[in-house]
Amino acid sequence: MFSTPIRPSNVENNLSVSPSLISFDLDIKTECNFNSLSLILRCMPNLCRFTIVIWASSFISSFWEDSLNGHCWQELLTSYIPRLNIFDLFLKIFIYRNSQLDIDSIIHSFDYFATKYDDWYLKIDQSKCCFEYDGEIFIMIYF
Repeated sequence: MFSTPIRPSNVENNLSVSPSLISFDLDIKTECNFNSLSLILRCMPNLCRFTIVIWASSFISSFWEDSLNGHCWQELLTSYIPRLNIFDLFLKIFIYRNSQLDIDSIIHSFDYFATKYDDWYLKIDQSKCCFEYDGEIFIMIYF
């Protein structure tokens, strides 16, 4: 058995498109980024409903910072799935307890979704549990 490296340009040019797929649920519990999501979503141009659950942490990936930026989500969704009319996003993020989040900035970056989708809202909550990893205290934030 041998393996041939897959270059991104080869992957992008050989994606199967599923025009009949109109609803998709995605649960991500590993490292991910918007480029990877764009590869997935460009295969579903007629998607009308998209639910995504992302588990991320500041000690594994920097994607958690991008995932809190509503402008990134807006660009991704309007570029690849323009027929979308139901969008549910659930983020579960482990961050350093003393991380500085600009909550107002995060909330306002998602303003587009509040006007585009009926009954779309943003809720932010913090878990009461925390844990220690490599000498740092982490908390879980839910969006």
